[in-house]
Amino acid sequence: MKIMRSFFFVTAVWFAAGAVATPGSVTTSFSLTGGLAVDVTVEFESVTNLSLANVGISAVDIDPMDPAIVARLPPSMVAIPSAFPVLVLIEPPPGLTSLAFTGMATVTLDTSNLPYYNGTRLRLFSAHDGGDFRDITEDVSQGSYRVRGSQGEFSEFLIAQDDRLNADVVSGKLAALESSLTGFTLLIDPFLFTTLIGHLAEVELEVLSDDRPGAIVALDAFSAAIAGATPLAIPATWAASGGLSNVAGILRAQAASLRFSLADMPCPAAGDYTDVDGDEIPDECDNCILVANAEQCDSDADGYGNMCDSDLNNNGVVNTVDLGLFKNVFLTADANADFNCNGVVNVVDLGILKLNFLAAPGPSGVAP
Repeated sequence: MKIMRSFFFVTAVWFAAGAVATPGSVTTSFSLTGGLAVDVTVEFESVTNLSLANVGISAVDIDPMDPAIVARLPPSMVAIPSAFPVLVLIEPPPGLTSLAFTGMATVTLDTSNLPYYNGTRLRLFSAHDGGDFRDITEDVSQGSYRVRGSQGEFSEFLIAQDDRLNADVVSGKLAALESSLTGFTLLIDPFLFTTLIGHLAEVELEVLSDDRPGAIVALDAFSAAIAGATPLAIPATWAASGGLSNVAGILRAQAASLRFSLADMPCPAAGDYTDVDGDEIPDECDNCILVANAEQCDSDADGYGNMCDSDLNNNGVVNTVDLGLFKNVFLTADANADFNCNGVVNVVDLGILKLNFLAAPGPSGVAP
């Protein structure tokens, strides 16, 4: 990990006697090496002693291939874009215990280093206490590129390209939510726990029946049941002083991200689309319309899949400059020059570059 950093440190306060809890937010900006820039906003449903100094936001530029970080991402089809290798940390410094919040804290990252386009697979990932990163995205929008996700606790955040199948993402998030709920069994009122188990069972049934609107309705009922419960029925507060589990915030945040993935269906339904290259990705959502690439690998996150994007300097055409850049990384693991995304730049990738020579990237159904 590189060490060029920009920091704002965090504090926190438990709900002291007489402290007033209200909604609130803080925003700060970071400029890092290589022209990397990001605005970070943290919004609270209910918080005490809120200030920028009390929230503690830091950012650092990282090596997107750092094995210590890559090992914490999902094992395949997820990669840190070379255009935005930035890690954001929100964490109280030792000895400061003033901040506390109830419910969810929503984190938004906004950067001009990444493009937004319809069907983008850029997602917000978070890790807690050095654990594995997981997708917490609940919204993506133009910022230039803006992504947001909620937490019931603070942790590390980064943006990654997620080329996993949507169905796999949904099943993974649903399994994680069920596991979290089961793990909190002893902290939740038995009647509420039974209600929540019932809602998740309905969500799973609707997902298996491929009825996503029905699954969203059941999931919304799950979240509403938690939001309407009292703190006696389910713990709902995080405090920097420790000793508290924000069970309500954690479960609602996981449900919000699952909801996003359930609704994340930009492609037409099967049978209602054209598929020129026969890779079972509708042309409207295919980042290489004329070249079969079912995995939709797009390492630089520009909307053009690697198989049809040999434009390494992003000037709009593949030429001798790109060939020179390719030679510089030959036989390495450079993600952008690895056009077939098999983990190494070799003669196969050279052949793909030759096929794309003197042509523009694409065509793509999702590029800006």
